[in-house]
Amino acid sequence: MRVILLDRIFENKEDMFSLLTEDSENYAFSDQQMQRIEENLLLRSVDKLPEISQKTIKEIEEPDPFVRTLLEEPDTYELWNSVDRQKKENQPDTILNLEELQHYIGIHTFFQYQQEQEEKEEAAQPPKEVGFISVSVGKGMTEIFKELGVDYLIEGGQTMNPSTEDMLNAIAKVNAKTIYIFPNNKNIVLAANQARDLTEDKEIVVVPTKTIPQGITAMISYVPEKNSAENTEAMLQAIEHVKTGQITYAVRDTRIDDKEIHEGDMMGIGDHGILAVGKDRMEVAKETVAQMVDDESEVISIYYGADTEEAEAEELATALEEAYPDCDVELNAGGQPIYYYVISVE
Repeated sequence: MRVILLDRIFENKEDMFSLLTEDSENYAFSDQQMQRIEENLLLRSVDKLPEISQKTIKEIEEPDPFVRTLLEEPDTYELWNSVDRQKKENQPDTILNLEELQHYIGIHTFFQYQQEQEEKEEAAQPPKEVGFISVSVGKGMTEIFKELGVDYLIEGGQTMNPSTEDMLNAIAKVNAKTIYIFPNNKNIVLAANQARDLTEDKEIVVVPTKTIPQGITAMISYVPEKNSAENTEAMLQAIEHVKTGQITYAVRDTRIDDKEIHEGDMMGIGDHGILAVGKDRMEVAKETVAQMVDDESEVISIYYGADTEEAEAEELATALEEAYPDCDVELNAGGQPIYYYVISVE
């Protein structure tokens, strides 16, 4: 739902913002505003929306401008239908009425308006010297990047690699003279480089990180007192010392790197191939780490995924502390899908 839908009702966006913030628990239109909608639509069921969207515009000689905008706005259907489906799952015999619609439109519009205001305020400020963009996946991973100072996070993942356009949109939203981009996936580096080449008003530095742990290490390596070239060199050197193992499951029978893998098996995937295969997730994780640790290893970082219990992750961390007493073992809630664990060794 775009803010323009409410521009037809409120005198200006500031009035809308005031209404929503004054009564944060009751996002709603006034009785007069609701009457205008009801008089034009006479709508009581989401099932009638497609029918009315075609008939009302044709049959009403001069429909209310707000109603016309509402009917012609595709996002309205998606928002409405989504809420209606969720409701029917819990209450199959009910329908989504206008009072509920106003509630959800109000909440959605409020947060979008708030985000737009923040972006406008930031854009009005003089650009800062340095900004950061990172691709992330999982709530925990995203929080880590935010805490490290990343300005803009792009959602990524195995099946949703950001495009060049996504990168350009992110660059436009970061008000900085120099912007570092951490792709954190080898399949996204190309899109980041293309966005860099298409950007003329900012200096874009693509640090070719291939895993999220590499991106975290690169961000930690940034030193404000250094210039762009010095920081880039430091980041490149730092990520060379990061090994990453990812624990997931096999979706089919296969053979990789001379390892026989069956559907449902646990796999430890390293930077250059399969490190471990087995039936037990914990044992595969331990073997994966064993393949990465060497005499120079100092830090083992564990990021457990959305499908991994914290107690199990703590058990793994304890086992690794006992196995590698010379290494610091760090445990973080990554929240990533697909991978039960993402483990890095530095």
